[in-house]
Parts: sequence; structure tokens; C-alpha cells
Amino acid sequence: MSYRLGGGEEQGSSRGAGGGGGQRQYHQHQHQHQQSQNQQGNRQQQKQQTQIQTSHEPFIDTHCHLDIIFERTRHSGSFQDFIEKNSYPGNFEGAISVFCDPSAFSPSLRIWRDLLAEDKVYGSFGIHPHNAKYYTDILEKQIEETMAHPKTVAWGECGLDYHYNNSPHDVQQKVFARQILQAVKFKKALVVHSRDAEEDTLKIMRANCPKDLKVHLHCHGGSEQFTRAMMNEFPNLFFGFTGALTFSNSPQRKLVQNIIPSERLLVETDGPYMAPVPYRGSTAHPKMVQSILSAMADLKGLPIDEMYRIVRKNTKTVYGI
Repeated sequence: MSYRLGGGEEQGSSRGAGGGGGQRQYHQHQHQHQQSQNQQGNRQQQKQQTQIQTSHEPFIDTHCHLDIIFERTRHSGSFQDFIEKNSYPGNFEGAISVFCDPSAFSPSLRIWRDLLAEDKVYGSFGIHPHNAKYYTDILEKQIEETMAHPKTVAWGECGLDYHYNNSPHDVQQKVFARQILQAVKFKKALVVHSRDAEEDTLKIMRANCPKDLKVHLHCHGGSEQFTRAMMNEFPNLFFGFTGALTFSNSPQRKLVQNIIPSERLLVETDGPYMAPVPYRGSTAHPKMVQSILSAMADLKGLPIDEMYRIVRKNTKTVYGI
């Protein structure tokens, strides 16, 4: 079974509620960001010898984009084929594949349905802030249909991104608030993307997000002040960390080591982006979560098995899996 998007035609076409321009724009900027991170990570990797601690305790990648991983690696088989091809360990329990581009919800595409039909794959659905300008009532209805799937665990990723400004700030803000309410309506966890928009992210969440909503602040790299504010305002908010945590001079390391308690941590690859040391320059995928957990255990000064167990429990708390 193939999960390719048809040689890029579907990516760039105008099919679906929002057209393909948003997806092309989103992935272009993600690729540029990844190249920058790769250059930084490669320099760091040359300076350090990384010993990855592994465990037999179960683990889950809480945020990746399996369809794009398959494209990048030119994989045309099933996820099980991918697992076997890449020698995943037996304690790998699954991945949450995030679909946040308008084209993913086109009636002509079945990719998300086909992926969720597989063992060990769960789904999260929403509209990335880059694509907020494409958000319509029709698109919202298409996303709502995904909420009925028994393996849908969250709404998102959604939020604010002022770094690239692909959508106007006011549009991003309105769409973010609207999607928070959708997560509440469908009783799903909320996956939040926030980049260079801390003040507005906090303001919108305070106005629209119930205190007890389960929230995954994805790919967290915010300031200490923002981190503490989010942690204090929302007791069920958890912070997701990617391969950037394995970079020796990453500011995220201080947040994990000194600010955020272990009971509020999640691990994610954000694959195909943000590959951790020692895999810089390659396509990130769920197996690489082990490198992030190893770095997290080192920073926390915890035995690796305990770190795995804590994060696995946190994943269960947020997503119910």
C-alpha cells in the first residue's frame, strides 16, 4: 500500500479546501529551518561523542508526520514495512501522525485513513498557523469528520507562528481561538504550535482554553518566563521536546534540566524534521525518540528506565494511549 502524494501533484494542486499552496509553503519553510538546524547540529556533533542510552521500557513518538517521512525516504509500503526496514525495537508502541495541511483533508486523498488503519498509528488533525488563511467552514467540517475516527487522539497542530508570517497575525489568532474551541467541543487533546508569538499564544489560550484541557505544547523552545506561565496557567499542559534537545548548546536543555518537572514532559521527533544527534542530516522518524529520551534522562539525572516510564505515563495522560 502506497502513501505517496502522487509525485507532488497533489501537494501543489488546488484540490481540497485550502489548495496545495499552503502545503508547499509550509514544507519549504520547514525544510529551510531543518537545513539551518542540520548545520548547527553537525558542528555540535563533531565536538561530542554521544552515547545513546536505551531501555526495554515502551515508548511512543507523540508528534511526527508519517506521510512526509514516507515521501522523504521514498517509502511506498506500509508502516509495518517501514518499522521492519529500519529495525525498530520491540518496545516501540506507536506514533501519533499529525495532519495539519488543508490538502490532507481533500476527499480525493485517503492517506490519513490508510495510515490510521495500521497498527501503532494514531492521528491528530488541525490546521497549522502557516495555513490559517485557508481555514473555512468547509475545511472545518472536513476536519470534524476525522474526530469520529476511533484512533484520533487530538486536534492540531494549531497555534501561532510569527517567524515566517505566512498568514496574517489577526487571521492566525482567530483561527487558533476557533480551533481551541473545536478541541473542547470534541473532547480531544489540543496540540499547540507557538513560535515567536509567546504573548499572543498565552493571551488566546487564557481566553479560550479551559484550565483542565489536555494540551501538548509541541516542539517547545520558548522563554523561561513563557514556560513558567504556561505551566502555572494550565495544569494539564505538557511540553514536547524534539531532537533539538540533543544539541549541546540548545536552550531547551536548561528548560528540561531546571524548569520543567519530569511529570510534564513529552518526547517527539517532529519527523521528518529535527533529527537528533547522532542522526543529523537524515530524515527523522519515530525510532529516533530513543535519542531524545536518552538526552532527557541525562539532563534530569534519572535512570533511563525511569525516564521512559515517566514519559510513557505522561503520554497516556495526555492522549489516552
